[in-house]
Amino acid sequence: MQERPVRAFVWGVACLLFVLGLQGCQSVTASPKHSSTPQPSFMETWKLYDECMNAEDLESLIVDTLLLRLATNRMQKEEALAIFAPMEPLMSPSPVRLSADPREMTAACMLRTADKAVAKGWKDLAVTLYESVMNHYPGQSYVYYRQQAGDSLTRLLQHIANLPSPAATDRQDKTHP
Repeated sequence: MQERPVRAFVWGVACLLFVLGLQGCQSVTASPKHSSTPQPSFMETWKLYDECMNAEDLESLIVDTLLLRLATNRMQKEEALAIFAPMEPLMSPSPVRLSADPREMTAACMLRTADKAVAKGWKDLAVTLYESVMNHYPGQSYVYYRQQAGDSLTRLLQHIANLPSPAATDRQDKTHP
């Protein structure tokens, strides 16, 4: 009987860490010289993405999404050298990518996790993930993911709005044997 409260506590901590990880520490900037964590390699992020795309249980998806998001945030902070930062708006992106975009991989993983959360009944987590994709992935490269998140969020909110209230369900059960 003690297993149930422990499991609920572990789930609560996992969800809290996941949400905090999605929000990130936007105000903290770390220099690569002072960073205590090494820069993640592309292959490490690809492995996390692959695990996310193949995982079936929600718990694994949550962990994979969190780790992928953290790795992508670290990679993104290191993308442009500080000396070139003033010229960055004038520079056009490379016409050809030689590898997959880690941010796109993260967005895809977040959408998959949100879809599994809906299937498991974790609607609040799904709403948070869909909104995060819509808010944290601006630009032309991420239109597809924002569109998918927006469509899924709309369907989910419509479904939630159409659910009968518990009081109405109780009244129906009492009036119709």
